[in-house]
Amino acid sequence: MIFFNYPGAKFFKVKIFLFDVRIEKVDLKDKEEIIELSKDSFEWGDYIEYVFDEWLRSGIFLKAVENGEILGFLHVRLFDEFSWLEGLRVKKEYRRKGIATELTKNAMKISGKNIHRLMILETNVPSIELSKKLGFKPIDRVYYNYGEKKSADEIIREYNLIKKDEKLKENYVDKWVYLDFKYYLDYIYSNHNLSILRTDPPFVINGSINYENISRSGGNECFIIFEKR
Repeated sequence: MIFFNYPGAKFFKVKIFLFDVRIEKVDLKDKEEIIELSKDSFEWGDYIEYVFDEWLRSGIFLKAVENGEILGFLHVRLFDEFSWLEGLRVKKEYRRKGIATELTKNAMKISGKNIHRLMILETNVPSIELSKKLGFKPIDRVYYNYGEKKSADEIIREYNLIKKDEKLKENYVDKWVYLDFKYYLDYIYSNHNLSILRTDPPFVINGSINYENISRSGGNECFIIFEKR
């Protein structure tokens, strides 16, 4: 898996209804405004403040700007074969005005990839509708399970899991990115009741644990993976 640095700003002036919006590269000076924009995304807040610096260092980090005001933003991680779109946010008063569409279209164009993927919470109907409008199709679904955060290594030790010399045969999620099974270069860790991958959060193949994890067997929240080719 290879990440690429976004080499420099690319600017696209687009007409969105009554707005003249520029799609620009996010800068360090935008941090406070972007965190403020996203702080009420969910009942519990948002994770953007914790990943902002990393997003600024790698991938493509775009903002939609009108008269110096940030109306929305989007980040893209770049892999060998595909781009991963994440963190799409638009100010509440500017939603359904084409801003999310323009951010997504320009992000895909700048990425230079022919395959684009993203993951959406099953209950997020507006984002699902937007993705389908842009030509994305559902290809898989996974489930996020709440619980105390423990690393895969801690779980391996607690459950006395051992390395299994077998190949992974299905796609998985690591660091909230949906990846083809060929990207997984570690072992499957198992006992008679449980099999997990050494990912963050741990990806459970078989069995269950009372810690934060992602699996295919059901959980607290369902996420749908979409792909556009």
